[in-house]
Amino acid sequence: MIGKHARLHGAIRAKQQIADELAAKLEEHRKEIGDDWAKLKALEKTLELHEVKVSADDIAPIRPKGPRQFAESRYGELTRRIYAALGHRGVWFRTGEILEDVTGSTPENTEREEYEHLRRCLRRRLQGMHYKGQVERQVCTQWSGTDKRHNQTLWRLPIATDDEAASNYAPRRK
Repeated sequence: MIGKHARLHGAIRAKQQIADELAAKLEEHRKEIGDDWAKLKALEKTLELHEVKVSADDIAPIRPKGPRQFAESRYGELTRRIYAALGHRGVWFRTGEILEDVTGSTPENTEREEYEHLRRCLRRRLQGMHYKGQVERQVCTQWSGTDKRHNQTLWRLPIATDDEAASNYAPRRK
């Protein structure tokens, strides 16, 4: 009972600390929103003074870019996930298949803009790995669909030759 009480008390304290931090962040964000509203009102008054009359109601708000999925990953996490997704040597995978394995994102469950960004990030990393010889790349025209300008790229882990396999497993000399 004493151990259970101590664990529960520790969990409550940890949650209370998180709640206090979130409350402080919320208050800070509310202050920033108030400051931004004041700036927006000042800008609208400036627009009224301009020679060319522009109504503030005609200006649509722009959605700011939020944090991306790979931005918060630890260093090298994407590469580790790619190696895990490619898994078996000699098996070819399409970029979309690797992306689904790495992030769980598909065109059906992710917004179009976000999916394209994730796919672009993954392709850049795969291209970098290809230049270093860490993966092999093959352009496949059979997956290109109706648009012949866009060819599907296939990726796989390189297949070790007999000489490489022998040198990797040869006993070390002292």
